[in-house]
Amino acid sequence: MTLPRITEGRIVAVCIGDEPGPKREVSEIEVVAGGVVGDCHFGGAREVSLLPKEALDRAAKAADRALSAGTFAENILTEGIDWAKVWRDSLVVAGEAILEPHQRGKEHCGVCSVAKRIGFCIGDEELVFCRVLRGGRLKAGMNLKVLRADVWNEHAVSGELGEAARFLRRRLRKKHISLFLLPQRRLFVTKGQDESALSLVQSFAEKRFGVVRWEEMDAEGRLETLQRGICVYRRGL
Repeated sequence: MTLPRITEGRIVAVCIGDEPGPKREVSEIEVVAGGVVGDCHFGGAREVSLLPKEALDRAAKAADRALSAGTFAENILTEGIDWAKVWRDSLVVAGEAILEPHQRGKEHCGVCSVAKRIGFCIGDEELVFCRVLRGGRLKAGMNLKVLRADVWNEHAVSGELGEAARFLRRRLRKKHISLFLLPQRRLFVTKGQDESALSLVQSFAEKRFGVVRWEEMDAEGRLETLQRGICVYRRGL
């Protein structure tokens, strides 16, 4: 089944922690470059953490006890988003904030500070970690959207641009890279650090079309890529 380009949900709760482990629910958080203002993980690699309420409810049922927002050290508790399907190659938009998911699950949940406090942790499977591309204030009740680029099909783009996209799809097979195409701008966007794949795209495409790296784009450029673009190829990201 093809996933929708836009998946909608909402924020159920927002949380902050002064130290590693379960966090406390608050009325509002501010996200900026580096993470959540006032949170103990600010400035770390995992700037903002998301957890689906559906997973929290399942854990509470399995443990046969109530589990509150923040139990598994999440900053944002969401509802209506199946993160297992949509976290890769997506952007999360809530209010003015734009977040970019980059990791699902954390290591060593069996011995982490959450597990030591409450006896177990679901963060290895359920937590989604994001970088902050554009800051904003977030609170419970806000709508949340996850944006993905349109999925490639053979009839997505015609002419010279379509032929180039089809050629690159064949040549990039098994390469660890994402390749997007903005047809209106005749622009290919590469995402990933596979240098051989990047060289292939650049050597083939940039004489006739534009080529830019996702990592060099600002928040608005990345947002436009997903709103108006097509995912030509993705593997391993």
